[in-house]
Amino acid sequence: MKLPTKPTRLVDVVRALQPFNAPLAHFGQTVFWDEPTKALLLPAMAEAGVSLPLWAGVHDTDYFSKLPASSGIEGPMAVLPANDGTTRDLWAAAGECAIPFGGEHRVTLRLLSRHGVPVSRLMELHPGGRQAFIDTHTQAYGWRGLARIGGADVTAHDVTTGEVGQYLQELLRWAIQRSLDLVADEETRQTAERYASRMLRRLDLGVQAHEPESLTECFQSILGHLITQLAGGDSDQLKLTASSKEMRFNRETSGRRRFEPLDAFLDPACREPACQAYDEAVAHTGIYALDAFGEGALPFDLVVPGRGRGSVRCTRTDVLVDLPEGTVILGSSRGLRNRAQLAAIVERRLGSECSLVGKALVFPLMLLSESVMVLAEGGSPYISTGTRRLAEGLRDAGIRLTTHPVLRLRYHTLDSMAALECKLALPEHLVDAFGQVHVSARELADRWRDVVAQQRNLLEQLEGSQGAGTVLEIMAERAPRHAERLRKYECLMRRMREHGKVLAGMSEELKGITARADEVAQRARELEAESGKIRRERLKPLWSRLDEDLTDGERAEVRQQIDAAEAERQPIQDQIRDLRLRAHELEQEWFRQRDAISAEQRTGLPAVIHDEMHLIEDAAAWDRLRLVRSAYLTVQLEAADRRPSAWWFPFLSRDGVPGEWYAEVMRRAEGYLEILCAEFLPEPETSKVAVS
Repeated sequence: MKLPTKPTRLVDVVRALQPFNAPLAHFGQTVFWDEPTKALLLPAMAEAGVSLPLWAGVHDTDYFSKLPASSGIEGPMAVLPANDGTTRDLWAAAGECAIPFGGEHRVTLRLLSRHGVPVSRLMELHPGGRQAFIDTHTQAYGWRGLARIGGADVTAHDVTTGEVGQYLQELLRWAIQRSLDLVADEETRQTAERYASRMLRRLDLGVQAHEPESLTECFQSILGHLITQLAGGDSDQLKLTASSKEMRFNRETSGRRRFEPLDAFLDPACREPACQAYDEAVAHTGIYALDAFGEGALPFDLVVPGRGRGSVRCTRTDVLVDLPEGTVILGSSRGLRNRAQLAAIVERRLGSECSLVGKALVFPLMLLSESVMVLAEGGSPYISTGTRRLAEGLRDAGIRLTTHPVLRLRYHTLDSMAALECKLALPEHLVDAFGQVHVSARELADRWRDVVAQQRNLLEQLEGSQGAGTVLEIMAERAPRHAERLRKYECLMRRMREHGKVLAGMSEELKGITARADEVAQRARELEAESGKIRRERLKPLWSRLDEDLTDGERAEVRQQIDAAEAERQPIQDQIRDLRLRAHELEQEWFRQRDAISAEQRTGLPAVIHDEMHLIEDAAAWDRLRLVRSAYLTVQLEAADRRPSAWWFPFLSRDGVPGEWYAEVMRRAEGYLEILCAEFLPEPETSKVAVS
C-alpha cells in the first residue's frame, strides 16, 4: 500500500500506519494549548479498525520557561505577554496558554518598520514613552506564558507543582476571562462559565494533589483528564507518560531502539562523519554546531534529576557532562564504543534515574526510531528541514537508522466553527478586518479565509508604500469621515505644490543672483590680475630707476613712461572699483532673497499648511500602525487554525463535552505522513509500504 504524503482523511492515514505497528507519540511542554487536541486520534483509530498505542507525554526534559532578570520584571515568576520590548527575550515552554484566535506571534518593530510605520516618530508622540509604545503595540494577541525570572536554567521536571501552582491558576483565570469577553450570546456564555468553573476546579485539585511533586505529575493528570473528555471516555490505548520517563537511560534501558542514534556518535568508526552530518544540518539555522559545546561534544544532553541538564562530551580521555553546577567527569572514555557502555558509566556515576535526550535535531530521530511522532501541521518546522537534512547526511555517510514517519494533523479548526450556534464579540483587530463588532460562529467559519487573504494583500500594499496618502486612501474606503480627511489632505497637497512652485521660482532667482555674483567676482579677478601685471612688469622697474643716478633727461623720460603706464592702468582700476561695488550690491540682494525665502517658509499661509499637514500625517501614521498590527494579527488566524487549544471546544459548545465544535473538527480532520528518509523506514509487519 502507499503512504499518504498529502492531506487525506485522518481515518485513512491511521489505517495506513497500522502495518508499522508503532505507537503514535506526542510530547508537549504545556497542557493548556493544543497537545490534548490530538485525542481525536482515538476515535479515528476506532473508526478505522486500528488499535495502536497513543503516547501522550509531557516534555519535561526541556527547560522551564525563563526571562532574564535584566528585563526589570520582579518576582520569582510571572505570567507574561509576548512583545518586542520587555519580554523580547522570553523563552516560553512549560506554561503557555492561548485563547480563541490568539497566538504567540509578536508584532515586531522590524515588521512595523518594513510596512512603513514611522516607529521612531510615534515613540516620541506616545504619551507613555518609548518602552510603553513598544510593549503595547508589539504585543501578541491572546497569549500568555509563565516564566521564571532570572536564575539558572531548570528543567521542567525539576520544578515542583507547589512552586508554580498559583501562577498556573493566574494564567488559566486570565485565559478564561479573556475568552468569556469573546462570547456575545447569553446561552453560550452560561455554558462557558460552567465549563470554566470546572476547569479551574480541576486545576486546583491537580495543584493540591501534586503540590510537593514535580510539575510533570500535575500536567499528566490534567492532560489525561482533557484527553478523556475529548475522546469521550477512557481508552486502553492511551498511555500517559513524560520524556523524562521515556528517555530514562541506564543499563536496563540502553538497549531500546530509541537510543540507537547514540551509537552513530559513539562508535569511532562512524563518529566523525556523524558529527559532520550534524554540523552540516544545523548550518545557517541558528542552532549551534557541536564545537560550540566544547571538546568532544555529542548532540545529546544528559538530564540529571535535581541537578539539571547538560551537554555530553566524549574526549580522548574522559566522558563528561556540563551541568549548570559545572563540568562533571563521569568516567574514562577509553574503549567506549556504544550506548551500553555509556549507560554503565552514567549509572555508576549518577545513578539510574538520568534521562538522555538528543539536541533539537536529534531528539525527533530518537522518538521516530520506535514511534510515529504526531505533530500539528506547521509545528516544529525544524524537523522538516534540519532533522531531515541530518537523516539524509547520516544515510550518505553509510550510517543506518530506523525512522518512522511523522504524522501531521490538519484540524480545520475555524472552518469547523460552522457547527456552533453562538455569537462572538470580536477583538479589536478582527473588528477592523471583518468590519463588524459581532459575528456568528458560522459567519466567521465562512469568511475567515477570505478575510485573511484580504489582510495579507493589505500588508503587501502597505509594505510598498510610504507617507500618508496610501493610508488615507485605504481609510477613505472604510468611512465617510476618512474620505473627508483624504480630500483635505489632497487639497493641502495641491496648495503645498503651488507653494513649492513659488519657492522653486524664488530659489531659481537666488541661484541667478549667485551666478551673477560669481561672474562679477571672476571679472574682478581677471582685471586685478591685469592691473597687477602692469604694476609688476612695468611700474615697479620704472620706480626703481628713479632711485638711480640719472641725468635730468633720463629722469624726465622715466617719469614720462610711468605716467603712460599709470594712464593705461587707471581705467582697469576704475572697472575693478565698479565691480566691487556691484559685488556688494549683489551680496545684499542675495541676503534679501534668502530672507524672503525663509520668511515664505516660516510665516503666513505656508506655515498653516505645514501645521495642518503634520497633524494629518501624524494621525495617518497612527492609522498605519493600527492597519499593520490588525492585518498581521488577523493573518495569524492561520496559526490558530493549525494549533487550537483543547479546552476551546467544550468552552464554546452548548451540548456539553466534548461538544459540537470538536465533533466537527473530528469529522473534517485530515492527516498526512512526512517521510524524513525513505531508506530508514522500518519494514512493515503485514505488507509492503510505498511512498505516494
